Amino acid sequence: MQKRVFCCFILSLLSAAPSAAVADAPSIGVDLNVVVGRQRQSSQNSTSLPTIPVPMFSVRIPVKRFAIFAEGVPPIGPVSYRDGNGSTQATKINYMLAEARYRLPGDRFAAGIGTTLVNQATFYNRPFVMVTEQSSRVAGFRFSLLAKLENRLNATTEVSIGISPSMHGLQYSHFRFPFEKCPVAPIGPGFVGYVQTGPCTAVHGVDDAEYASLVDLRATRGQRFGRYTLRYGLRYINYSARFPDGWAADRERLIMPFAGVEVPLR
Repeated sequence: MQKRVFCCFILSLLSAAPSAAVADAPSIGVDLNVVVGRQRQSSQNSTSLPTIPVPMFSVRIPVKRFAIFAEGVPPIGPVSYRDGNGSTQATKINYMLAEARYRLPGDRFAAGIGTTLVNQATFYNRPFVMVTEQSSRVAGFRFSLLAKLENRLNATTEVSIGISPSMHGLQYSHFRFPFEKCPVAPIGPGFVGYVQTGPCTAVHGVDDAEYASLVDLRATRGQRFGRYTLRYGLRYINYSARFPDGWAADRERLIMPFAGVEVPLR
């Protein structure tokens, strides 16, 4: 179903009215991505999340046939939702990428290499459950290929794929053990025992190695209006993380229509 939606959207882009090639100048952009299809899966449960608006900022600096491109999502959340066990949890995420691109002869295709960074933290609200928070940071090389399907005076249509096949990082887990350690004070005058003065908790932390991969598909239509370029499109991200023993750590599958503007710096 996801592949069908993506293919249909590319066909609609190709049938759109032409507009002009974006000036080859340094530029900054901002897009609003709307997560309309998202499934989050971990080693413990799987759940679908609500619609989430996600801002994304980008910068592009061309240098002859090369270009430096970077984009990122500022820390979003925590976003609360119900997990597969009937309890609630909340996730905070931050995503960044940077790459150098080279336009191949003919200017229709470009190849890039760079890096991808994913930060996330999930907070759990489950009574009598040990894990209260899990956070991770993973990074790895990114390889990309871009193809211009249309490059006219006032319009561009572009599809791209980015792959980070081998990302590495650490997951840090906070454990809270109810009733393990209780703060107490002596009962007086004279020693006759203790009285509990607060909740009984003890917090511990554990580091686990984490390995991940990410696939990033995108179709973009750019319409030029004077100095500004209105861009819109569809993006699909599939992120999968696991522990060294093969157990799933996290998996995110996102479908995101987006719209935004790109502004040249000169």
